[in-house]
Amino acid sequence: MLKLGTGDVLTDPESDIRTWLDATLFADGELKIGFAKADAAGREVLAAGKLCSNAKYNAIQTTPWASFDKSVKAVTIAADASRLANVNLNYWFYGYSALASVSGMANLRGVARMDHTFNSCSALAELDLRGMSSAALASMAYTFGACTSLAKILVDADWELLKGMHGLVHVLQPQGHRGRQRHGLRLQADDVRDVPNRPRGAGGILHCRVAA
Repeated sequence: MLKLGTGDVLTDPESDIRTWLDATLFADGELKIGFAKADAAGREVLAAGKLCSNAKYNAIQTTPWASFDKSVKAVTIAADASRLANVNLNYWFYGYSALASVSGMANLRGVARMDHTFNSCSALAELDLRGMSSAALASMAYTFGACTSLAKILVDADWELLKGMHGLVHVLQPQGHRGRQRHGLRLQADDVRDVPNRPRGAGGILHCRVAA
């Protein structure tokens, strides 16, 4: 029998703690994610739907745009996404090989998990995380795994990751990697941290300060 209560299938609307973001993928390859539905006037829409922003997705193909993953060329996080207090980004863009541009990451508040978020985004050369707080980040397992073109990640000067956080030594993973990852995060105090250009098939380093 379906019933309300902790651990049960149904959710009482009065105690529903889920929060939602609206996502729209346009035919030109732009994926817009925000609190309100994106303006689609004069644009062809490939996919649209709601995404539970505080769910801990642990598998690929769970987003409203998943079946069009190879069509996503640019991601825009709208300013109104900041209305939500916390967000989990697990697998959001996993395997999106055409994704080359991401903007608006600073509009995401309380990001707690980024497992496999950009894994296998082979066209992504630069990512701007400036303005996005890392205070709530608890897991970054393989966030940039197999990002073979990624050369630069921009973060604020005070950007920190908690020592011992889950996935700390597996933020980046070489393409075709076998066995244990041997390098994780290096300390660097500059405003801009770079992931050095890597030999073909090699991994890289995310430069950032790790909190004691």
